[in-house]
Amino acid sequence: MTTTESVDVVPTGGTEDLTAFDAADADASLDLLREIEGLRRALETRSVIGQAIGIVMTQETLTADAAFAELVHRSSRANMKLRDVAVAIVAEVERRATTS
Repeated sequence: MTTTESVDVVPTGGTEDLTAFDAADADASLDLLREIEGLRRALETRSVIGQAIGIVMTQETLTADAAFAELVHRSSRANMKLRDVAVAIVAEVERRATTS
């Protein structure tokens, strides 16, 4: 056999086994895609929250822990998700920077 030839591997036991194999493989693939998407969102969220912590630290002369606590407080007070509060803070600073 040369390296350009393909090899088909079919589970033994009939088409029921092949269907079960395909369904299990598809489920596993979907689970991995969902996990990857969740991790991507978590990284984006972590980044924007980190930026907002830095902004609050600078604006209010706070430690990182105190700035995070302030973000949590603002989130609770506004009844918004922490990420959304962080996005608003970063967007406001970016808006100010582009209009200056």
